[in-house]
Amino acid sequence: MDENTKKAFYTVLCGFTSCLVFGLLFYGLNIFNTHDIRFQIVLFGLFGSVVYAVMNYRTSKEIIYVAFQFLIITFIVRAKTFSLNTLITDVVLITAIYIAIYYYKLFTDKNSNLPLFFRAFILLVFFGLANVLGVVFLFLIHGSIFKISMAYLLFYIKIPALIGLALGIGFDFFEKYKEKLLVL
Repeated sequence: MDENTKKAFYTVLCGFTSCLVFGLLFYGLNIFNTHDIRFQIVLFGLFGSVVYAVMNYRTSKEIIYVAFQFLIITFIVRAKTFSLNTLITDVVLITAIYIAIYYYKLFTDKNSNLPLFFRAFILLVFFGLANVLGVVFLFLIHGSIFKISMAYLLFYIKIPALIGLALGIGFDFFEKYKEKLLVL
């Protein structure tokens, strides 16, 4: 396995494992229920890890390929509840994740002197904001803008914020222990 592929693999492994650990700590086994909103921790934790790894260690063309594959995976997972609305929702949320990771990478590349585990809070903010904007956009599309309340947005932002924090900690863990992990 070449060096970049190995780095990408460990980035995904660290980010996704961190999401699973945080998800299990906060929500228990509910994160594995595909009909529960908390399943996003598993699904979008994996996608966020893969997108970040591809942005860092692979080519930009592969990001579109990964997004398309991820859309197919979400379709398969939610095949029983599939509709045009779920397809639009998945596309918007996948786009929000991509945007959050993209701006996080730009920010951390520009501010590389930030302490490692502080950067996780930056991803928490980017992930939370991108997903809330995605949800607002979805309400606009579905014509339900009047149903948005602060209570709903505060409820909804907890899961993407947790995903962002967990991913950031996983990515920083890889950065800190990269030399030891790459020897394995």
